Amino acid sequence: QIKTALKYTLGFVVICALLLLVGTDISIL
Repeated sequence: QIKTALKYTLGFVVICALLLLVGTDISIL
């Protein structure tokens, strides 16, 4: 259960990071 929770947490963090990077790229463009 802990491993799956970590996987979901890491996935959520990665998605948030990608969204932030995409958002900053769009604002820069």
